[in-house]
Amino acid sequence: MSETIGIKPDPAMEVIRVDGVDYEVTAQGNFIVPRQPGEYLLGRFPHSFEQVFLELSSTDPADEETDVPVDTDIDFIFAEKIEEGTDMESKITVACSTGSVEFTAAIDPVGEKKLTITPDENLAYSTLYTVTVKEGAVVSQAEGLTTDGDLVISFTTEAET
Repeated sequence: MSETIGIKPDPAMEVIRVDGVDYEVTAQGNFIVPRQPGEYLLGRFPHSFEQVFLELSSTDPADEETDVPVDTDIDFIFAEKIEEGTDMESKITVACSTGSVEFTAAIDPVGEKKLTITPDENLAYSTLYTVTVKEGAVVSQAEGLTTDGDLVISFTTEAET
């Protein structure tokens, strides 16, 4: 089966946006046919599409970490610079079996790759917490990319001594 797609390539022809979603285009061969001014047909050569997302590098505490201090901040570190998405704080939750935790969230202004969630009060001892950063809470600065779905980590705080 042969399929033909129409796109408006940028000069580098690396990334296109379709209905608000970025796709990476890899074309093998040199088969571009003008269809109308500013519109082109690409066809009859192997091509691939890959949706591009904002990549999470690490978290602190790590997912499923135990003995986390009750006075901890929660960091999500990304592979590229980030900025606030629409309604960032409303798309983040910190929860345990007894309910939600009040917090503030901010992007580190130094490296701009770290989202820091700071609970308003110390967390409870020996408690399992789940932190969710919903898709769209943060976006990449360069291309406005979002994460591939929600980011969820869980950790357990230290025992009281």
